[in-house]
Amino acid sequence: MIENVFIPCDDDGEFLNVALFNAATGFEFLGHPVTRMTGDEILGRTARPQDLVFGGVDAVRPYLAKLGCEPLPIDYPDAVLPSLKRTFSKSTLREIRRLYNEPGDPVFIKPVEHKLFTGHTVRRFGDLLRTQNLDADTPIYVVEHVEFVSEWRFYIEGQEVVGVDHYKGDPCKFPHPTDPKETAVRWSKHPEPPPAAYSLDFGVRKDGETCLVEVNDMISLGCYGLDAPVYARLIIARWLQLVESLLP
Repeated sequence: MIENVFIPCDDDGEFLNVALFNAATGFEFLGHPVTRMTGDEILGRTARPQDLVFGGVDAVRPYLAKLGCEPLPIDYPDAVLPSLKRTFSKSTLREIRRLYNEPGDPVFIKPVEHKLFTGHTVRRFGDLLRTQNLDADTPIYVVEHVEFVSEWRFYIEGQEVVGVDHYKGDPCKFPHPTDPKETAVRWSKHPEPPPAAYSLDFGVRKDGETCLVEVNDMISLGCYGLDAPVYARLIIARWLQLVESLLP
């Protein structure tokens, strides 16, 4: 079903980061030889659903768009909101600029449009200068700010946790072990089902509470040590889900 795998490289043919090297290792282990191409070379090709592209969002999403596949953002789907365990709302830059004309309690903001700007904490108006070039009506997510002492990535396939990586903070502080599985099962039963493969990032707060940090789609997801063949398998599962109706 997958005929070719293209992964971006630099002008010298070297992978751009460790995650892409791991993905390539996994693809080849599963019997899918990898072709290294620059991002421009990949996007210059005629897009075909049986040609899988894996890399950053700037490589994968434009290629999928050429196929007519533009996956919606899945940062905070309704099914996982109970796992946030903190306040959450949708707003606009206009509103957050108005609220933080004077310093206030910190909140975390993130764009609804994928990667429009990097999510960050806002305490005062100066924290919004990095978004000054964006329209005031730009939609954003606003999440109550919490301090995590440790953060972990749980890789999900269907309803199952198939891998876990620590990526920030104290590696001795582990999230409550049932929370990721329960979140995945709850989402699988929701009217708006999850991707075939994705990640749930969970953190441990200073008070010991386990909370969801965010959700990530597998189509451009990095890894922090996940077994390479498992990594590649998850990428393939998500790709095939997106292009299923287009395959010959």
